[in-house]
Amino acid sequence: MVRGQYGPQLGDRDEIVKPGYRQEKDVAPGSNTETFAAARFHIDNWRWEGVPIYLRSGKALWKRGTEIIVEFRKAPQVLFRATPIRELGPNRLIFHIQPYQGIEIQFQAKIPGPTLRLQPVNMRFGYGDAFKASRYTGYEVMIYSCSHGDATLFSRGDLVEAAWRVAQPLLDYWKAAPAEFPNYARGSWGPTAASDLIERDGRRWFELLTDDVLKQVAIFKDGDPLFLSQVILALRPEVVKAGHTIIRKGAMGREMYILVRGEAEVLDEAGDVIKTFKDGDFFGEIALLMHTPRVATVRAKTGCDLAALDKTSFTRILRDHPQFADSVLKIAKDRYDLNIESEALLSDAGRR
Repeated sequence: MVRGQYGPQLGDRDEIVKPGYRQEKDVAPGSNTETFAAARFHIDNWRWEGVPIYLRSGKALWKRGTEIIVEFRKAPQVLFRATPIRELGPNRLIFHIQPYQGIEIQFQAKIPGPTLRLQPVNMRFGYGDAFKASRYTGYEVMIYSCSHGDATLFSRGDLVEAAWRVAQPLLDYWKAAPAEFPNYARGSWGPTAASDLIERDGRRWFELLTDDVLKQVAIFKDGDPLFLSQVILALRPEVVKAGHTIIRKGAMGREMYILVRGEAEVLDEAGDVIKTFKDGDFFGEIALLMHTPRVATVRAKTGCDLAALDKTSFTRILRDHPQFADSVLKIAKDRYDLNIESEALLSDAGRR
């Protein structure tokens, strides 16, 4: 298990942008109260033997959401021997609890054509899309269920007692053991020890990017859920080691990046740092609108997990959903002062 407590969120000049937990109102300056926990559990029975269950929860993280992700074992790579497929991603069953409610299945499908190429696709059900009735808050539903004696949404007493039999010994140990707090910055993904926990098993946390994350990018701010879901599926994971260049000034831009985890630095002509990107930041989005040289160099300060969207995928999405092209063109003009013709946006000139 890993525990954590968030510290202040710092700006580019190490100034405090938002306070840490110990600086919050009515919190003791030396408080050792946990605001983050991650754990690996196993169920000791035949059905779940050898299947790890990873849990993670925290406050003041860079993305709000509750999801359950079931990741299936990968298909044998031998099935794709002597084909262009070099890596096969696992299929996933995802339950969205909040702030969106829904279920989706992500899997790989063959792109039509003579060449064997795979593309991630999904089957998605969203409550907000399927049912247009007004949504209730969790408390409204809880009070209504209580008043009608409906226990469907509530945990039984024996389940609660069983959960505490697991949790209480851990809490007792933490209470007796010293803590090195704070150990993660507000607005990040939590302590690095949580990543180490799962990476020791040869796995990585699957960071599920949602509509809210994409809407922070001006191009996608007013995007339809269908459009945004296609963009999320087109995002390509990339891992960059500390010190490696992500974007080089003068190189032709073809991707935008969302920094899922880590820190990256923007460098000026002299190689000095002028800005630092952190968890949840994005950069390079103009490359989706125009095939132009990069205006700055971006270098990984730490190991970085990135989600990349290239112009080819973005153009394909707009071709499949041309109704969104007008909105993108308007944003390009209003936000970036770019006059782009519809034909230029929907073409993929300069394809590699």
